[in-house]
Amino acid sequence: MPVMDGITAARLIKQLSRNHTSSGAPPQCRRPYIIACTADLQSRTREACQEAGFDAFLEKVTAPGALPFLRPLFLYAFSLCGE
Repeated sequence: MPVMDGITAARLIKQLSRNHTSSGAPPQCRRPYIIACTADLQSRTREACQEAGFDAFLEKVTAPGALPFLRPLFLYAFSLCGE
């Protein structure tokens, strides 16, 4: 990202979402779900993503069969908001 890295962006998004209370939507619907997608496979990168508030971590060099694990996360998020 030209202005900031993804970890900084995730921290900012999570902070802004905690401070945003004017929406009429239920609180769980105002919470953004952020998934890290990176080619950096170092354990410290995964830990930094978790600390920044990412909801999931996806390695770019993953097997195609690994993608279905994201489906339950999205279904859960949508079920909270009645979508």
